[in-house]
Amino acid sequence: MAMRTTVFPFSPAIRPLGAALIALCLAALPAGPALAQAAGPNQQVWSSDAERSQLVERAEALRAHARAMRDESRAKYEAEFTACYQRFRVYACQGDAKKAKTAAELEARKVDAEARELELEIRTRDVASRDARAREEAPRRAASQERQSEEFRADKARQDAEREQRQAEKAKAVETGNAQAAAERRETAARLSAKRADKAAQGVEAAQRAEDQRASVLESRQRMAERDAKVAEKKAEREAKEKQRAAERAKAEADGIIPKKP
Repeated sequence: MAMRTTVFPFSPAIRPLGAALIALCLAALPAGPALAQAAGPNQQVWSSDAERSQLVERAEALRAHARAMRDESRAKYEAEFTACYQRFRVYACQGDAKKAKTAAELEARKVDAEARELELEIRTRDVASRDARAREEAPRRAASQERQSEEFRADKARQDAEREQRQAEKAKAVETGNAQAAAERRETAARLSAKRADKAAQGVEAAQRAEDQRASVLESRQRMAERDAKVAEKKAEREAKEKQRAAERAKAEADGIIPKKP
């Protein structure tokens, strides 16, 4: 892809100098027709990257020159348009300034047109070069595709042979392994049956242990209840005796049998 050169607008003081510099650059580059003559018709491919770069630089320089021409004509027009107010025939002076600006813009458009022609030539020769490379690489691509096709066919044949071998081995294994599989199934069934019987026996034992544990808990609770009842009974008897002794002492004190406690 062509690199674009950015051209900044010139200030009124340096626009003529900038335009002159661009003109010198254009003069240093071969003209578009000269490049076309060296390269042949537009459909001709690029002989080198340098040739393409040279034409791109020429087109970019022309674009920059056209912009500089327009900037210069615009600045000159604005300056002359303002200066016309100091002259006797103001409108005629401004009309002449406008005509000069229009003529300069026409010249700039001609330069732009030349740049467009070069850009079109660049695009056309880019396509031609790309097509030429494609034609040049076509035999190599065809040979590569043919080689890939042969490799694919060989790989497919190998995979088919391996698949057939695996299928044959699998069929043989199925045929010879039926008896062993049946024996293994019977052994598995017997093992599962024994496991279920053992699990059932373990369930009965677990239930019995749970029942024994519940009976032990109930018996322990009953013994604790009986012990608590005896303790409560003894406590009640002791409290009754203490109350009786207290009552008897109070009666004896009241009757004067024994002195009252201070």
